[in-house]
Amino acid sequence: RKSLKTRNIVFDPLDQTEASLSRVVSQASSTASTRLRDVLVDKYHFIEHCSNIKKFLLLGQGDFIQGLMETLGPELDKPVGSLLRSTLIRIFETEFWNSSWGDEKRKQTAL
Repeated sequence: RKSLKTRNIVFDPLDQTEASLSRVVSQASSTASTRLRDVLVDKYHFIEHCSNIKKFLLLGQGDFIQGLMETLGPELDKPVGSLLRSTLIRIFETEFWNSSWGDEKRKQTAL
């Protein structure tokens, strides 16, 4: 009777009970989930990226959106045909770098 053992997952092909199969699937799922979490968190810094996305999309630091809306207001009051993409991008970038989030990025880049 041979069994297959891979990373703490023991599969005995002769034991075909539902409990045995369920145990193997559960072990494989647990192992895959742990490995995926480790790769995402350690290698790709997933938590840090999520935090940055939260700050940006959910406006975790209100100074960015406040400055953006104040600066964009007069620009957005203009007729649509007179809006320039380059102007909107410049305003966005200026407010980004003037916000505390832009300050964080400058500090990180300087290190």
